[in-house]
Amino acid sequence: MGSSEREIKKTCPGADVKRGLPVTGSTAANSKSSVERWLKANGMI
Repeated sequence: MGSSEREIKKTCPGADVKRGLPVTGSTAANSKSSVERWLKANGMI
């Protein structure tokens, strides 16, 4: 994730920036359950 979250917070003050979910290209095709858990944990589904 690098500095993505920090940069978004700096660029969008007041935004509710959630902790990111790093997904690498080699695992993206098999990450559906991880993404669903992340969405649920962040109140998005």
